[in-house]
Amino acid sequence: MIQNTIELGKGFGPLRFGHGIEPSQDLFGPADERFEYNDGDIHLRYWQRGVYLFFPAASGNVLKGIEVERRSGGILLGASPFELERESIIKLLNNHYKILTPEDFAVRHNENGETELFVPRLLVSFFFDDNTVSSVNWSSLNDSEGEPL
Repeated sequence: MIQNTIELGKGFGPLRFGHGIEPSQDLFGPADERFEYNDGDIHLRYWQRGVYLFFPAASGNVLKGIEVERRSGGILLGASPFELERESIIKLLNNHYKILTPEDFAVRHNENGETELFVPRLLVSFFFDDNTVSSVNWSSLNDSEGEPL
């Protein structure tokens, strides 16, 4: 069974930001679908697991972004974000990341009626459907040389 820990800025389970496509598939298994775009970006989708991996061409097609849905069973900071409302997510992050301020949280609404809680300082977005999290999307946090922290 694959570990399902959401590690902001680092990865998901055994996957680590900065891994190439092949090493990621060696760790996570073959993708259900692979999308290759005109700009060279590659996305791997694991539909049944509710996991999406993003390998942008501008970063040399290494893992830079991950999105997980409820069925992934992802755990963030010891809690299932998919069982939490917006204020509970904010509290969870504030309890762990003592550096966050109210200005670090932005709420946006898209044309599909979805609400997004974006935390730019952590490069994470929580998407809400009916007041609970439907998906979590996060990216790598890099040091001054571009290496994932």
